[in-house]
Amino acid sequence: NIKEISFIFVEEEAKLIKIKQGEWSIDQDIIIPPGYRVVAGEGTRLVLENGAKILSYSAFNFLGSEENPIIISSRGQSGQGIVIMKAKDTSIIRHTIFDGLSSPRQGGWELTGAVTLYESAVVLSDAQFINNRSEDALNIVRSKFALENLVFRNILADGFDSDFSNGTIKNISFLKCGNDGLDVSGSKVQVERVLFDQIGDKALSVGEKSRVSIKKLIARNSRIAVASKDHSEVIIEEAEIEGSQIGFAVFQKKPEFGPASIKVNKLEKFSIKTPFIVEEGSHLLIEGISVLPRAKNIKKFLYGENFQDLEGFRN
Repeated sequence: NIKEISFIFVEEEAKLIKIKQGEWSIDQDIIIPPGYRVVAGEGTRLVLENGAKILSYSAFNFLGSEENPIIISSRGQSGQGIVIMKAKDTSIIRHTIFDGLSSPRQGGWELTGAVTLYESAVVLSDAQFINNRSEDALNIVRSKFALENLVFRNILADGFDSDFSNGTIKNISFLKCGNDGLDVSGSKVQVERVLFDQIGDKALSVGEKSRVSIKKLIARNSRIAVASKDHSEVIIEEAEIEGSQIGFAVFQKKPEFGPASIKVNKLEKFSIKTPFIVEEGSHLLIEGISVLPRAKNIKKFLYGENFQDLEGFRN
């Protein structure tokens, strides 16, 4: 329905769908067909309202600037979110703010991410996800990604959820997330620097046979700083952890997978009452020293009603 939208014009020869510069209210769903590239420039502001969402089968070129970022927001919490699905080309999104968005939904279906990329590669840099109202602020599924200089702040549940995807992350911050900060499932991810602060559950959650390597991790004020589960492997070159209830948790959650592992080469700060919870069969290596497993059925403990009873796990 792009030809019905007054602020969108199409260049058929160049296969470009251009969004005019300015502030535009969107009160109906926008459905973008495949085979184009969707272009927006600095200073563009899209305000979703009346349950509106954007569903695109074409890649985005959203190029804001530091002085005039692109802003995609929701008016009075009435707008939904954005989906890029099976786009042929790689989306490039820079200097863009996603503010107050929620999960796209219609009829009997609903996505978990306010911004979702499904089988659609993306290069995303200098962006903010703030005041999110969905299960995931950003969900990337079965896609390649490169993320740099991102901030997730005031997030209802999870910040970034990578499902069955491969990518790189440089300089990413998760500030005040209600559930997990970075949630990785069935993925391979390389991280240069990640900061977590005020995370309601797990700062870093890695599961379903994922492989995550991190050069620098800083986790403050979380329920669990780092969790590796279900045949996943986490390698951290340098970590600083303080103000969390549990430092590292290594265990099996799902019966179809196996034990997990965490390796930390250098632990700079570590102010935690319960530093380690290691389930039998799983492995935790801190600065070359193995932490012996001392627990069974950690899943029941971590996800049950007796989470506060940590005495049996304190080393």
